[in-house]
Amino acid sequence: MKIYRPNGAPIQTAMGISLTVYDLIPTLLKRMVGDERRLNRLFLMERGKERIMDIRELPLNLICRRMTEAGYSWNDGRILLSGDRLAFLLKFIFRDPDMGLGRRSLTADAPYQIPESELRLHNFETLDLSGRSLRTIPVALHQHADQIISLKLSRNPMIDLPLDFVEACTSLCDLRLSNMSMRKIPANLVAAKALKRLDLSSNHIKIKELENANLQLIPELRGLLLHNNLLKDLPQKFADFENLLNLNISSNRLPTIPDVVLQIKTLTELDVSFNYITDLPTNVGDMTSLQRFLFVGNSIKSIPNSFWKLRNLEHVDCRRNQIGDLGIVMNLPRLETLNADHNAIHLLDLSMGKHVMKIDLSNNEITKVMVSLPPFGSTSLQLTTLDVSYASLTTLDGAVLRNLPTLVTLRIQHNSLAYLPDSIEELVHLETLICYENRLQRLPDTIGKLSKLITLDAHSNNLREVPVAIWQCPSLCILNLSSNFLTTFPVPPLIPLYPMPDQTGRIADPPKNYDASHVISSILYPPLMFSLENLSISENKISSIDSLRNISFFRSLLSLNLSYNDISDLPKGFFRKMYRLEEFHICGNDLTMIPGHEEFSNLRELRRLFLSGNKLTSLPAELGRLKRLKVMDVSNNCLRYNINNYGYDWNWNNNEDLYYLNLSGNKRFQVKRDNRHTFGSSRSSRELHNPLSGFSSVPKLRILGLMDVTVTASDLPDEHEDRRVRSTSSLVGGLGYGIADSLNIDDSMTMLDLVHEFPPINGTSRALFAMFGNAKPPKLPIGVSPNKHAKFLHDHFIPFFQNQLDHPYLQESNHFAVDVLRRSFLGLHQTIHDMWFPPVQRKASMASVAGGLPTVNVDSGTARTGCSGLVVYIEGNRLFAANVGSAHGVISRKGQPFLVTRIHCPWDEDELKRMRKSEGWVSPEGLVNNEVDVSRSFGYYQLLPVVNASPDIVEYEISETDEYLVLGNRALWDFVSYQTAVDIASGRGEPSMIAQKLRDFAISYGSTGNIMVMVVRLKDYHERPLVRTPSMIESDSPFSPALYIPKSNHMVVDKSVRRAEPEVPPPTGHIALVFTDIRNSTPLWELNPGMPAAIQIHNDLMRRRLRECGGYEFKTEGDAFLCSFPTIMAAVWFCLSVQNQLLQENWPKEILECEDGKVIVDSEGNVLWKGISVRMGIHSGTPVCLQDPVTHRMDYYGPVINRAARVSGLAKGGQIFCSAEVVQEIKASVLEAIEKTSLSKSQPAKAIAEVKQLGVIIKEVGEMKLKGLEVPEFISAIYTPGLEGRHDFDAEEDPAPASVYLDVAHVREIGMLCLRLEALTSGRIFKPSNTARDLNLTIPLEDDPEDEDNPELWRDLEVDPENLLPPMTTRWTDHDLLTTLDSFTCRIQNALQTLIKAYEADRINAPNIMNVLRNAGLDADTLLVMAELIGHS
Repeated sequence: MKIYRPNGAPIQTAMGISLTVYDLIPTLLKRMVGDERRLNRLFLMERGKERIMDIRELPLNLICRRMTEAGYSWNDGRILLSGDRLAFLLKFIFRDPDMGLGRRSLTADAPYQIPESELRLHNFETLDLSGRSLRTIPVALHQHADQIISLKLSRNPMIDLPLDFVEACTSLCDLRLSNMSMRKIPANLVAAKALKRLDLSSNHIKIKELENANLQLIPELRGLLLHNNLLKDLPQKFADFENLLNLNISSNRLPTIPDVVLQIKTLTELDVSFNYITDLPTNVGDMTSLQRFLFVGNSIKSIPNSFWKLRNLEHVDCRRNQIGDLGIVMNLPRLETLNADHNAIHLLDLSMGKHVMKIDLSNNEITKVMVSLPPFGSTSLQLTTLDVSYASLTTLDGAVLRNLPTLVTLRIQHNSLAYLPDSIEELVHLETLICYENRLQRLPDTIGKLSKLITLDAHSNNLREVPVAIWQCPSLCILNLSSNFLTTFPVPPLIPLYPMPDQTGRIADPPKNYDASHVISSILYPPLMFSLENLSISENKISSIDSLRNISFFRSLLSLNLSYNDISDLPKGFFRKMYRLEEFHICGNDLTMIPGHEEFSNLRELRRLFLSGNKLTSLPAELGRLKRLKVMDVSNNCLRYNINNYGYDWNWNNNEDLYYLNLSGNKRFQVKRDNRHTFGSSRSSRELHNPLSGFSSVPKLRILGLMDVTVTASDLPDEHEDRRVRSTSSLVGGLGYGIADSLNIDDSMTMLDLVHEFPPINGTSRALFAMFGNAKPPKLPIGVSPNKHAKFLHDHFIPFFQNQLDHPYLQESNHFAVDVLRRSFLGLHQTIHDMWFPPVQRKASMASVAGGLPTVNVDSGTARTGCSGLVVYIEGNRLFAANVGSAHGVISRKGQPFLVTRIHCPWDEDELKRMRKSEGWVSPEGLVNNEVDVSRSFGYYQLLPVVNASPDIVEYEISETDEYLVLGNRALWDFVSYQTAVDIASGRGEPSMIAQKLRDFAISYGSTGNIMVMVVRLKDYHERPLVRTPSMIESDSPFSPALYIPKSNHMVVDKSVRRAEPEVPPPTGHIALVFTDIRNSTPLWELNPGMPAAIQIHNDLMRRRLRECGGYEFKTEGDAFLCSFPTIMAAVWFCLSVQNQLLQENWPKEILECEDGKVIVDSEGNVLWKGISVRMGIHSGTPVCLQDPVTHRMDYYGPVINRAARVSGLAKGGQIFCSAEVVQEIKASVLEAIEKTSLSKSQPAKAIAEVKQLGVIIKEVGEMKLKGLEVPEFISAIYTPGLEGRHDFDAEEDPAPASVYLDVAHVREIGMLCLRLEALTSGRIFKPSNTARDLNLTIPLEDDPEDEDNPELWRDLEVDPENLLPPMTTRWTDHDLLTTLDSFTCRIQNALQTLIKAYEADRINAPNIMNVLRNAGLDADTLLVMAELIGHS
């Protein structure tokens, strides 16, 4: 171990694991000479701070602990941290503790001392001396102490403040002493009489030290920050704080909120986030002055009743808990903001306080939204922002929207909504409507009345048409309708302003109050034509010229996305009015040519043009006139290029501002040398000197894609930190791969890719795929590259990785590739550090350890940045995936995504525990140490080891069912789901096309970052590639698909199967029939609010599996599916796979809590049932086939159908009953227990293989009489291994009608609600008494309306609820509980009606109404009746 002298010279000494600092100091003193023999202490320098080590500490034990925290194993340390490189983590210095000021350093590994005289300070009011190795206060500060207002001393080894200095700081208001490893609080702090804010965060403070500090004696203290310490409680002395307003005790070890906190009456802001709190105190309402309350990231399940006393509370942040009901919180009278995402809320009642402005309830399993009562004292809610996204909503009641007239932003994305109510027109202030990833079949016609609507995002729904009323939205700027089923865009309603008869011959009057600027040639055009700036309708079914003409009306478009439609040509004049267009996407269509000069002459502002994935053979030369063009993507076309045809074909050198040019995938495209000089001198000098073959005229290029392009020109641009040139083949290590990317919205590049093929070993191919960087650029000075980390990793990862492969220590490892990857990540992370922050005296040996790399000077901004990294190493059929940060990958296996990397998010429970052990913390905003949003990464050395580069590594064996590997960064995965990526990858396209499509989808869904997608075709390793086609399940049926072409209007339109395998033609002849039904679905629909969401999960699963297994859905009856299959084994595959997958689905909590959906396990712990239970029956035969004249789908009739229905009806939930012929085929084709049958030859090999892989167990039921049929049927049940316990399970007998589970606690809670409401009807507040069974009624002397929010002046009904509730016990039967529940329900309804009537009567101004009626001339009898109705005497 090396210990350094003050001058930087090392002292090398042997050290045992049990050797303490006390034992070590005598040994070190013997090595000193002269003045060095003065009193010395051992200092530890790490994490940008310095401290004196306690004599009892064990240095070697500390090294081991720091190595573990940074992700190193002991062997990693021996290899990577030998010699002087240990300073990367920590450094020991033996010096005089009285030495002066040390140099500021991110890693504090420099022993050089700056004399105190060099500390130049000019402004003494605000001083930042953080991280300067201060042991004492500099003399200069003593001289100007009275001027200091704010003093930052964080990350210094100082352990005390002189009393004279503290007393002299008469103006000191803000003192920061964080990250100082303090175990003891400076005793003289109490002398800071003017101190208002004290920061003691990120230290080692415990309650004993806090007790001795007597901070309550600081008279003016307003804010105290104690987060990220070791507190398990707070001292009782804190109750003596007289002026404390803000207390932050988050990220400690508190099991509950200390009682003393509740006694601080002045407290207005309290943060207890990220502790171990499971319950809030029952007397939490004692903090009556509290205005902001944060308890994020705990395990709180309920809000105590006393919470209603916090009547001054304005902001509540309770995200990431387990709270199921926030009714008390939402009804607080002064509440303005509520953040409660990631909780356990199922029913949302928007009856709330009148001041609530913003509510975030995203990522809750909300199944219903309602408004039971308007806020007290107000006619309607004042809510402006409501977020109920990522929930389980299937309907949105129109009455809810009618009660939200002030709403400005509504986020309801990622639900299962089928429609939006027409009452949305009443949201007259709505500006943002986000409703993507639902099941919307239409947009309401009333949407045109939303005059202030600016953004409407409805992508990924089931929309088949756009209402004409959309043209009447005068403020709409952004409209996203991507990934729907639109075939057209509505015709704009044009209104002539000159006299023109209508159909009846009458001259129509022009509209009133129209905008004169919308009139062109006496025609009034709709307002959307002039307001819309961004239109995205990618992945629809638009093909007609008329639809495109309707789109061409827009005059203000800045961005237009028409990618992945069925467009083969653009109509003439399409761009004529789009003068402002800056971005145009039309990828993945059938274009064979694009318009020339006539069309593009108006596009002077065009900056981004995406034409990839079409059938273009050439590009017009007129594109060269788009002088502002920065991005041009024409990859994956059929382009050919003749350099001598430059007058007619486009050449990139004419667009000198290009930042992005992608020509990859045009396999016939050739970049040749310019030979124009050999054709004579008839061309002008300007033409001859304008280079066409190279890229010298586009110096700003940042990304150049030339994959699979023939390049014979020699002047390709060089790569550097801000430029990437791809010219490799799309085949690496025998695997096909493709890549697609984009620039950031500011045209910067922040991601770099890496692909490498290693020489084979013993015939085993090896390849590596990697990406490094960030989705968005960090905030850096202008001109500073954001890619310093990524470029270094790109250039040095392969040499370092190869060096580790050859390292002798690793050759004996049992996890060779895993260790190599881990040490490559850690070693490169460390090497970058050594280059950027070298020690002052670098030795030659250190340079060799670092690979001889030169040091690099970086600015302070770059030094505090980092980047994510993802590396996949494939050797034969073994795959190793390692990542840090937000880049990760998934494997497509049989149409399902399998994550092979880990997301390093600060919210992750395991990552949070690891960071807490490393003395890190997470802010309520989700930032590690309030700086970065990832828990692992390259760089961010100021946060080491909390944020480190130790990767998570997954070892995976590639099987025959694995199809593609999709790698992407955050700019992809934040917008495209794993399932969507797998659906696209399963489309059997080329990897480059899949990558391109994923990138384009992310762009159309709103991604503006530097997207990077890499796709690797894993199935290239298979002996025979697995290609799933509609015909993979063949039969001997003579049916021809050409005979049956269903009309597109009657095909299944649902986003769950839009990218799945095409539906097979309806089978005829001898087929297999499968009937399914949900057990006890009727009572579930009646009683369980989670059923609508559950049925969507069920239907999605059924339809996706039908497409995969080759089945045909010919009818649905309620929740029952009637399906046909061309072969028996396809039907068996479908049923077995569905039963397995039902156990894996994420069912709503209401379903899992009811009798029909609860989890049931057998004696061995196998899960037998979870969620809704589906019965199935399989029968085969030859039915009568007829096409339904209404639905135009095939239907089946005859005895075969009757018998199939009866077989299904015999099964119980979770069972698959089969007729004899089906079982016989299973035994012949799968189990091979009998000879092949006459049908065996037609059974597809793929289905047989899948059934064998799933496994099948046959349980005989016996011969059974079928209802209404003469001939009995021998029935057997089939199960997959592990589910055979369903056959004889006792609980399988169908239970009583399903209901939501009730117990005494539930009914008691409803009874308490009943008592509160009944008390309110008499103007009193019910307050449960915990001490006595008496009645205490408090009534104020006077009723002052200004004091209605003062709880002490309200009428309080204080009584023991046991005196008013029935004596419910655990012995009560279900009948007793239901009877009591019915009684409570009636009483609640009566109380609500009374409150509503009282509220309505108070709201009506009866005298004014009567005066109006009298002035209207009503007779006396009518006036009498009206007076009675409104309660006017």
